[in-house]
Amino acid sequence: FAGLSSTAFYEMASQFVLKLRALIISANQAFVPAVAELHEIESGKIRQLYIKCFGLVAFISIPFFSLIALSLPLLSKVWIGHVEMQFINFGVLLSLGWAVNTLSVTAYFFNLGTGSLKWNTVSHVSTALLNATFGTLFGLKFGGIGVAIATVCSLMIPSMLIIIMFH
Repeated sequence: FAGLSSTAFYEMASQFVLKLRALIISANQAFVPAVAELHEIESGKIRQLYIKCFGLVAFISIPFFSLIALSLPLLSKVWIGHVEMQFINFGVLLSLGWAVNTLSVTAYFFNLGTGSLKWNTVSHVSTALLNATFGTLFGLKFGGIGVAIATVCSLMIPSMLIIIMFH
């Protein structure tokens, strides 16, 4: 929808955000076996553990993704040689989308640990359908930035669904 350079800037921003996000995600994956064991032994304590984990992820994620967004102009100068607004815009949008998605990670992994996969599955299917639909509509209407906005919406809506349904 916006050409090769736009696609390259989007991919660069996406890889930067996702590589850093992986730090938070990998730490949360360790809870799956712990939740599975707790589910079998004392399922009443899962809620307390969830609240602590969710609070910690929220406490870390909000400043973490804010720092990512704030670092984009400097990163643009280092990687591209100048401040590229398209790269920065993509990065800020993706930081927002992945920040909200990261907030759903605790509920996602707790669902895995308890074997309650319904809302995780609904989230994955919704993300794919919304991304294809919004990506096409927004891409035709707004070009490359429309595709980025579509991606963010497609990440945020199903992520919020997981959080709401777990709560």
